[in-house]
Amino acid sequence: MGAKRIARDKNGSILYYYTDHLGSTRALQQGDTITRLDYAPFGEDLSPSGGGYKFTGKEDDVSTGLYYFNARYYDPAVGRFITEDPAKDGGNWYVYCGNSPLRYVDLTGNYDRNAAVIYTYEYALSRNPKFNLRKIPLTNISAPAWTWADCTNFASQVLNAGGIKMKEDWYFEKGKYNLKGSASSYTDSWTVAQELATWLDNNSDILEKKIEIKSGSKQDDIKSIIDEVKVGDLVGWRNEDNTIHHFGIITKKENGMLFYSAHTRNRLGYSLIKSLIEDVIIFHINDQAE
Repeated sequence: MGAKRIARDKNGSILYYYTDHLGSTRALQQGDTITRLDYAPFGEDLSPSGGGYKFTGKEDDVSTGLYYFNARYYDPAVGRFITEDPAKDGGNWYVYCGNSPLRYVDLTGNYDRNAAVIYTYEYALSRNPKFNLRKIPLTNISAPAWTWADCTNFASQVLNAGGIKMKEDWYFEKGKYNLKGSASSYTDSWTVAQELATWLDNNSDILEKKIEIKSGSKQDDIKSIIDEVKVGDLVGWRNEDNTIHHFGIITKKENGMLFYSAHTRNRLGYSLIKSLIEDVIIFHINDQAE
């Protein structure tokens, strides 16, 4: 969830915040005085106590009753953003966290990691008919026939579902599709993983950092870096020549373990440690990316 607000100075004394699993402030303590806060499922304040950092840790604007999520304002009274989703994905561009406010958190209003994960779970083992697939049938791995070699284009769709705007060089922006070569063919569309990796390297406003996990790493090695990884980050598998050849999406963190999902290799909530037959790179997406 990122950094949590713990305390701040207020009029010369320390005000402490006590939060729940969503990061929402549930109690405030200043000296011996404790103020409790409660919310409706979509964040409406049921115990008004003035402005401050409340639902999911966002600041409540008492003059409007709205919360500011960096990219846009959210109205907890109706459970909707007041402006449309910059990604314009899905059937409702104003919805908050897929209508699951007790499970998910919109961290910034920009890169919506929960929306990215929801999209991944919806289409990792099926396909979004809105987009074409890379039409090279696979014969060397176990995967449904329709998936073919489409892991990288699917990763780009996930980024877009999370609110990152489509660029001119994204193949589905213009509906272009012209690859007829082998699995290693290089074209102007994202049909090979290294092309997406290079694009991310060249866009520091989207890629915050890369985290390396070596082949054969153990569970303790995963635990040592897990706090740096968030759901919605991309994970790439690296060849011996340091090029990326496959992409997935981190979709769950649980008990010190990382799980991913991906097109092509029939993966949904698969343990990352079981796939460390070669080095992997976590592409940690900037929460402010748009």
